[in-house]
Amino acid sequence: MTPSSLYDNELVDSAWRRRPAADKAVARGRSRAWTARETAVFHREIARAEVRVHREVQGEDERLAVVRDARRAAALAEPVRRIAQPRRRAPGVDYHRLSATEHRWVFDELIVPSYLNGIVPRDEPRAVYVLGQPGAGKLLAARMVRRAMRPGTTRLVGDDFKAQHPDYFQLLRDDPRSAGAAIRADYRAWVARAEQYVRDRRGDVLIEAAPGSVEEFLASALPFATGGYPVELVVLAVRETDSRLATALRYARALQRGGTGRFTSRSEHDTCFSALADVVAVAEQHPQIAAITVIRRDGQALLRHESGGTGRASWALAAERLRPYTEQEAEAFLRLHQGLRQALPRHRQEPDEIATLARPLMPARCSRLASAGRTRPSGPCPCRAGPRATSPQLTAFTGASVPS
Repeated sequence: MTPSSLYDNELVDSAWRRRPAADKAVARGRSRAWTARETAVFHREIARAEVRVHREVQGEDERLAVVRDARRAAALAEPVRRIAQPRRRAPGVDYHRLSATEHRWVFDELIVPSYLNGIVPRDEPRAVYVLGQPGAGKLLAARMVRRAMRPGTTRLVGDDFKAQHPDYFQLLRDDPRSAGAAIRADYRAWVARAEQYVRDRRGDVLIEAAPGSVEEFLASALPFATGGYPVELVVLAVRETDSRLATALRYARALQRGGTGRFTSRSEHDTCFSALADVVAVAEQHPQIAAITVIRRDGQALLRHESGGTGRASWALAAERLRPYTEQEAEAFLRLHQGLRQALPRHRQEPDEIATLARPLMPARCSRLASAGRTRPSGPCPCRAGPRATSPQLTAFTGASVPS
């Protein structure tokens, strides 16, 4: 490991240049949580020592002494080491799971002051979920919903919690398609703890999520319902091809800004895309879900379902996902597809595959152009974010009449 300075001081004219704190620096250095790389090196060295002692040390007493010290070292490392997580690809484990002390410190010192410091207690608190697969447009929808809710509503977003993990940005640089999966255990635990924190203080909450399963959603929502919260869902109905293209656009924009961004894998996207339909099917029949509003990406309300009514939310979601493109939508899709092929030359196969999936929903003229690699150039690359359009009001959430 490359040595780095934790503390330095100098005696100048019989006085220390800085306030003396060498003892604190030593204590802090000794208790500092390890990085994933340091944990991996430690495990390799322990394993190498045990192999060598059995090969090279002849006496049984000497062998036991070395093994004893190796196990003692492993026990002393428990408070600061990372916890091994199994993975399918070599080398077989990741060390990105934080120690209990570091995990707790991140929540108490980073998450609570940043995201949970403005809770307003309510006699009748509300919980609203904005749900959609990756790339569906949850950010803008959540902003619209937030404006319709009472002041002091706490907004919980898993991506905010991912960013608090000390390994996350390095993981994004190394492998933007699996960075979230590598730290899922920690950030999901922080989300659950944040939800409990809000419930304990009876505050309104807005949760933005891409559920991976019905079980995951219910584990989050039902504690609010049993705690006296009416639970409402705002569900984004967005075509698979549009949301997948949007995840590529988000990644391209991050690269153009010179930074790092996440690039959702197809498997992760498809898991959430399928799970969302399952969640809606269960929620519209569940007595503890008060209402479901299905909206388009631009905020247009398609349907509002309330508990006890006829369940048509699943139908509205499926119908919008399969709605044919208009001429204008198809042209915009093809322009974006062409821009992404230019902006992401190493991932050119992905927008081509998405365009092929979109062809059955496109008008005949645009469908012919949507063959992989055949979309026509149409001016400058549209990947740079321009002025943000003003989205329509979320009339369904604010109580206006919508189709039932």
